[in-house]
Amino acid sequence: MIDINTILTQALTTAVAEAMLPLQQEYANKMGEMATRIAALEAQLAAQAQATPAPAPDTQVQEAVYTYLDDSESFWHRIAAFVNTRVSSAAEQLVAEAIDAHLENANHLDEDDIASLIETAIDYHEENRTHGDEDDIEEMVQKLLNGATISISV
Repeated sequence: MIDINTILTQALTTAVAEAMLPLQQEYANKMGEMATRIAALEAQLAAQAQATPAPAPDTQVQEAVYTYLDDSESFWHRIAAFVNTRVSSAAEQLVAEAIDAHLENANHLDEDDIASLIETAIDYHEENRTHGDEDDIEEMVQKLLNGATISISV
């Protein structure tokens, strides 16, 4: 018996393979050309690197750099400035954090609290101390003058 499905599959596979053959060959040629071009560019770059030595720094620039680095006063000034900026910013941050922590945890009195405390103190003083009303003053004067003598001489 003839299997049409198999015959069609084989025919299509053969046709696709024949149609792809020129494309595959062209792809292989292009890849070969690219590899050749890359190799040529790499060789050209290597030749340029060997032919051109690294540029030497200008002697004036080199001397200026050495003078600048050898200047110890400038060096220590730069270090001190660096440390001062770092320390001052860290100190400011620590102070701000301490103030914030204090304000979160402290019970500060406001004007109403102070007025209330003063009124409480006055009330306590008036309840627990004698201030000498009129009877008390008369009694104290009598005690002082009782038995006192007065002499008048002319």
